Amino acid sequence: MNTKPRILFLVQLPPPVHGASLMNQFLVDSEILDKSFKKQILNLDFATEVSDIGTISFGKIFKMFSFLGLLVKTLFKSKFDLVYFTLSPFGGAFYRDTLFVFVLKLFKSNIVYHLHGKGILEEIKNPIKKILYKFVFKNTSVICLSKLLHFDIEPIFKGPIYYVANGIPYIKCKGLTKNNKELVYLSALKRSKGILDFVEALRILNHQGVEFSAKIIGSSTNDLTIEDLKNIIKANHLDDKVGVLGPIYGENKFNELETSGIFCFPTFYKNECFPLSILEAMMMGVIPVSTNNGAITEIIDHQINGMIVPMQQPQNLATAILELLNKNNKELEILGQMAQKKAKEYYTISVFEKNMMQVFNKILKENG
Repeated sequence: MNTKPRILFLVQLPPPVHGASLMNQFLVDSEILDKSFKKQILNLDFATEVSDIGTISFGKIFKMFSFLGLLVKTLFKSKFDLVYFTLSPFGGAFYRDTLFVFVLKLFKSNIVYHLHGKGILEEIKNPIKKILYKFVFKNTSVICLSKLLHFDIEPIFKGPIYYVANGIPYIKCKGLTKNNKELVYLSALKRSKGILDFVEALRILNHQGVEFSAKIIGSSTNDLTIEDLKNIIKANHLDDKVGVLGPIYGENKFNELETSGIFCFPTFYKNECFPLSILEAMMMGVIPVSTNNGAITEIIDHQINGMIVPMQQPQNLATAILELLNKNNKELEILGQMAQKKAKEYYTISVFEKNMMQVFNKILKENG
């Protein structure tokens, strides 16, 4: 009887909740993968909150050495056909992960990295860092979220690259009444996610006498608190048109999306790749307006199922929003339906799991 290939997963799992940790949880819980592979999970739990990511502490250093010992013990105890590693692409976490890579290579592991972020191209401008990156990526395989992100590793990696887009669980609309012309922002209140560009675009529209309503959903960050945002909105005389709802999760979040018509996410976050929030909005039939950042232009087909605007240009964002507000309900319904159709066809967990299974099988076959 053939035994299932053994895969060791080195992944970050929630908490904290962010795009990469959610996708990792989907893989860990995947019944489709369970049918084909024997999985063992080692959780890279070095942060408990989003604000902890990127920080250094004695607690993290202690965890790092504890994890290093656990990794060595695991590799001594079992032989794996593949090691799946969600490598951090830059910063302190990358240097930490390099230690784990060194151990994996000592054990001659068959490694595949799944890159959920970008930033390598900027890092390798330093020649010493470039040598380190070449060591890390030598004789490995890589999964990218999109061909649009290949540029980030092209100078230091010539090996096999596989492309797998993110996915989200299928969410069925409840049939709640949709206001096609209500705007919604959904993300943590981080300046680089474009929240203040969104507010500035609304100020421009309000100054032009445009009628609109908007709601902002998201939690405070070290960068911008809910109270800070409310004060900015009030200072711009928008408090009668813009509601700040704070963090909303689960079913209530999707209820808010379903009743909205236009999703605005003008992100210029340097690590942005494949935002799950855009997929969630599209799944609920909401028209996305976002920027040409990361792989967003792969998700949104401009003028077909949403709008793409340049980064950090609130005037262009205001123009795009106005163009949508000037459309009739039927035109907006068609755009929303096209967004929903693409999300259901390409960006569900089912599609993601099947694509990942195919990639694992290809790597195992090629390196077997």
